[in-house]
Amino acid sequence: MAGGIFISYRREDSQHAAGRLVDRLIQSFGKERIFMDVDAIDPGLDFHDVIDTKLAESVVFLVVIGPGWVNAAGPDGHRRLDNPDDLVRLEIEAGLKRDLRVIPILVDGAPMPSSSDLPPSLHGLPRRQSVTLTHGAFGTDADKLIATLSRLPAFVGGRSGNRSKEPLGSHEFSVQKVLQVVEIVPIDGRWTYKWPSIPPFKESNARSKAGVPSEEEIAVLMDLTHSGSAKDSLLLGRRRLYYCCWQSASPVAAIPYSDLREHDVATQASVTRVGWMLILLGLAFFWVFLIPTVVALLAILRIGAVGSVVTIGPHRMFIRYNRSKQVFAILRALKGEIGR
Repeated sequence: MAGGIFISYRREDSQHAAGRLVDRLIQSFGKERIFMDVDAIDPGLDFHDVIDTKLAESVVFLVVIGPGWVNAAGPDGHRRLDNPDDLVRLEIEAGLKRDLRVIPILVDGAPMPSSSDLPPSLHGLPRRQSVTLTHGAFGTDADKLIATLSRLPAFVGGRSGNRSKEPLGSHEFSVQKVLQVVEIVPIDGRWTYKWPSIPPFKESNARSKAGVPSEEEIAVLMDLTHSGSAKDSLLLGRRRLYYCCWQSASPVAAIPYSDLREHDVATQASVTRVGWMLILLGLAFFWVFLIPTVVALLAILRIGAVGSVVTIGPHRMFIRYNRSKQVFAILRALKGEIGR
């Protein structure tokens, strides 16, 4: 299939990491676009011919490099890369000769090989900008790589796993488009989750409270609670924004993306009714009970009674003080994308 992703790796060096990466790529681009393993080659076919055919169908060539990649030895004890018939070497040589986006993927702490570590035919590899996938942040690292690949012309408007796509002109984003926009905004990973790494219990709570239709696809979930329950949240779906917050004058809202085009996005400081009650109680007892006053002030911050009201035309959303800046930045980024 045209617009494919060719993945080169050594089983004894990085099979596990390569497998995890392929799973994420399949979710985003579909299985038919991924070529990874020689096991996919039918018996009797020539390796060289199959590699050439698959590379001709590809626009991206990923070279997965683990700690033992450079010095991996064959049965004869000699380094594999020094063998002109080594399959990995043949793949990379063919990939470098083509007009492909060749990306070294460094896994398990592997360094980028230098030209002196490689045969002359592979000297072009170290000049390519690499991507690092770490074990502890594999999902985040893989999402960044996928977002980068998604901006390539071959993948714009393509599939994202089983997630459906809609043209931007209809003001219905694709899931991948939302992820691309969000990528340019600094994200606090403690409270913001991106598909496909949204915790199921948070998505379930948020969908229930915000009244999100079961068929709607959620790209980003921003947990607006202090407890982490996501019962107050902002969700970026394919069709619209969904918002729920019990402290807001309008506790639930479903906002079409077209409203971002038609109205400005503004923000102003705000205190909820619960917040004002706590403030007044604190002032009333300030001279008598200093400790209760301090407790009340801390409670104001803890329950999120102080924050900002973000407006999109007639829609008003109360956002906790420590989330409002990020929410505003994301909404402005989405508005800018619609205006293109």
